[in-house]
Amino acid sequence: MSFHDLPIELCTKIMRDLASQGNLKSLSSLSETCWSLYHAGNPILYEWNIEHQECSGFKWAVSNDQVNTLKKFLQYGVPVTYLLRYRESQRDELVAPLWLAARHGSIEVVRHFFTLPDVDWNWASEDFHDTPLHVAIESGHTELALLLLSHQEVLINAEDGAGWTPFIYAVSEGDEALVKHLLSINSVDPDHRTRTGKSALFIAADWGRSTDIVKLLLDTGRVDVNFVSLETLDTPLAAAKRPDVVKLLIEHPDIDVNFTPAGSAAPITIAAEEGRLEIVKILLTHPDIDPDGSEYPPEAPILRAAEEGHEEVVSVLLADDRVGQESRRLLAKKYPRFL
Repeated sequence: MSFHDLPIELCTKIMRDLASQGNLKSLSSLSETCWSLYHAGNPILYEWNIEHQECSGFKWAVSNDQVNTLKKFLQYGVPVTYLLRYRESQRDELVAPLWLAARHGSIEVVRHFFTLPDVDWNWASEDFHDTPLHVAIESGHTELALLLLSHQEVLINAEDGAGWTPFIYAVSEGDEALVKHLLSINSVDPDHRTRTGKSALFIAADWGRSTDIVKLLLDTGRVDVNFVSLETLDTPLAAAKRPDVVKLLIEHPDIDVNFTPAGSAAPITIAAEEGRLEIVKILLTHPDIDPDGSEYPPEAPILRAAEEGHEEVVSVLLADDRVGQESRRLLAKKYPRFL
């Protein structure tokens, strides 16, 4: 007598007992012995699996873009709102399936979610308050992010816990295509400020993003080029790490190349102190630049550069006739080796 000769009710009870003992391997083998047992055992396998977040097939399907497996879980009653355990560096939290799919770039899974009711398109994580759109952009999944943006319920300007919108994420990730797409949407603010007081232009300059992205921001005519970060007290020009971005910024008609926020230093002073030779050279091409960078001579760029041992920067500044006599005198007194 074989298992398939037993009443299906008895087989189902045996299968449930195996599942309750965690003996999924035996349950799976039993299900494969005949068609009737497969139909009885398969739902039990899926049901057990969903209750174990760390190793569930549902989580695997969502994370690995396995739509057919996902459909089976949904068929056996798993709600699309079921939360799954997600662990990553400092994160350890329960997240929505859509959020997890966005994190892993499971675009076909997300396409299937378009066909389902009850999907929370703006579900935000408890710890960081980031939505599926946020994490899709942060994870570099541009196509998936564009797909999410096509859904009418997705909040395009949703803010995470730090006040970062999807647009800020796109700028910070250097995703030119996504930045361009978002700027085509009227409701997107290109000069949005995060909760720590940073603008998109400041982040693009500070994080070394391409001139193409900086140009897209400047061409909107809606960003403050002399914006001061509340966190660092720097302007985008002072924060810029790339010479080509500095060149683009100083060509803007509204730029104040000498603007020095209280508690900070002029852009040329910061560049000189950090030994950014090419940036110092570019700043010196601006007709309004003050190469002394400060009304207080001991804080002059040439002295900051000398203090840090940036010989080439000192030489470039010495060759500029606009560097004041007091700065030169102090250089000769404190750092005569540079003369």
